Amino acid sequence: MLRQNPAYRSSANDATTSDRKNVGGCFVSPPLSSVGMMRLALRPIFISFLVTLGCSPASHTHPVPQAPTPATPAPVSGIQSPQSWSFNYEPGVTAYRIDRHATIESLASPLTSAVTDSSTNTSHEILSLERIGDTIQFALVVDTFATRIPERAGATEIPALPVQTKGWMTRDSLVIMRDSASLPCNSIAAVAESDVQNLLVRFPVELRTGMTWQDSVDVKGCSASIPTSVHITRSFRVAGESPSREAGTLVIERTDSIEAHGEGAQQQHHVTLDAAGNGKALYYLGSNGQLMRVSSDQQLDLTVVTSENTGHFRQSLKQEIELIR
Repeated sequence: MLRQNPAYRSSANDATTSDRKNVGGCFVSPPLSSVGMMRLALRPIFISFLVTLGCSPASHTHPVPQAPTPATPAPVSGIQSPQSWSFNYEPGVTAYRIDRHATIESLASPLTSAVTDSSTNTSHEILSLERIGDTIQFALVVDTFATRIPERAGATEIPALPVQTKGWMTRDSLVIMRDSASLPCNSIAAVAESDVQNLLVRFPVELRTGMTWQDSVDVKGCSASIPTSVHITRSFRVAGESPSREAGTLVIERTDSIEAHGEGAQQQHHVTLDAAGNGKALYYLGSNGQLMRVSSDQQLDLTVVTSENTGHFRQSLKQEIELIR
């Protein structure tokens, strides 16, 4: 629940998740049409790698003493004068619609026109929260998941639904329970875990206009059987109440600085992935203790090296998480 002049004990926390695997989501292939085999080999990698980075899943979170230097988000217009608030996640059941749009552009040569691929993805997810003392138990169920790529007719084939992710959150950690029997990587399960990290965030006990704080996120997992590690530095700022949404909606700005590395085998190819870039996001916190919306976008420069070729790409990802009930 969002309150002014807080008398509140925080229960939203920085995330720590064990044995994470990050795959699936925005299906985008690398535009290396000049080398067909490389394109075929890399398609499954990009299918998983883009959302591993774009959805910002958190594995281990640490405080950061210095502010990062990611891109500055667009200013939120109409923010009201300084006040103070507290936010406490309200137990119950909520449903979210999540829309993702990704594009990837080849940077192979300045002398040739860039080749761009894109994809869109929509999911419907139900989040259940139950408070037991200072612990919040959660379950996230994905019951609809559809991805479209312009070069393909219809939606892509996906694993069976529904997919459920469970865990709990305390003052110090966010734990996602994983079933080792679910190996190899399940694309929807990994996207669900990433969405949990966006939906359940640690906020300070008291929130004041202009207040800032930072943390860092280290993710280890797999992308299409390629072991990956991602380091994300996140910086938050309280913007204040926004009159453009329902009364009492508090806006939090977030900026990200992202680095990622992956190395392994895909089909007959040895593959190395490296990425670096920036991101930004806006959180809208409702006065009823619900996260109303998260709007985010990221831009990454990627280098993909196989046993035959090296490719350079620029990837953009936009994501909208919207409360629908």
